[in-house]
Amino acid sequence: MPRIKLTKKVIDKLPVPVNEYGERYYDDSMAGFGVIVRPSGRKTFFIDYGKQRRRMKIGDYGVLTLE
Repeated sequence: MPRIKLTKKVIDKLPVPVNEYGERYYDDSMAGFGVIVRPSGRKTFFIDYGKQRRRMKIGDYGVLTLE
C-alpha cells in the first residue's frame, strides 16, 4: 500500500493492477485518505478510519475530484 502525493496527474497515470482485488494508494499528506484502482480501471476514493481500520467509499474518480 504505497503512500504518494495524490494529484490529478498522478491518479490518471496509476497502473491497472493485475490482482483481482485492486491496489490501494494512500495520500502522504492526509492520513487514511486514498484511492483504490480496480482491475477494470475504475478508481474510487476512500477513507480509512477508527481503531479497527474501517473503510468508507467516498465516491468514484471522475465524478469527484481532489479539489
